[in-house]
Amino acid sequence: MSTESIATWALVVSIISAAVSFYSVYENRRDRILQPKRDVLRRYIGNLHRISGNLVDESRDGSEPFVALNEDRAVFGKDEDVQKALRELWGSRNNQAEKHVKIVRAMAKASNLDLSMWSDEFLLRPFTPNVP
Repeated sequence: MSTESIATWALVVSIISAAVSFYSVYENRRDRILQPKRDVLRRYIGNLHRISGNLVDESRDGSEPFVALNEDRAVFGKDEDVQKALRELWGSRNNQAEKHVKIVRAMAKASNLDLSMWSDEFLLRPFTPNVP
């Protein structure tokens, strides 16, 4: 192999490794941005049963979903769909279930998560043990 072809291959390998490195940095940055959003969404969905009145663990105060909604302002502050859904929930006590679904779907979209396979009813109905 000539010196020119070695230099060409070295340049190609350098360009490829730089591209892989930039892609890795981009993905890492994106994950750091999305992870707090996903954490808030997880806490909110995970505690929706406390809002629905089907409390399983009455030893807790039931504030977890509301804590998540308050975190929502900071974490989803730039996402207009989430903020609009939050204002609608805050502004009126009518159609609460529909508004909770709207918030969940807006938060999922902003978190780059697809919940389209789940119906609104499925999102609202918590997994709880059958208590007689």
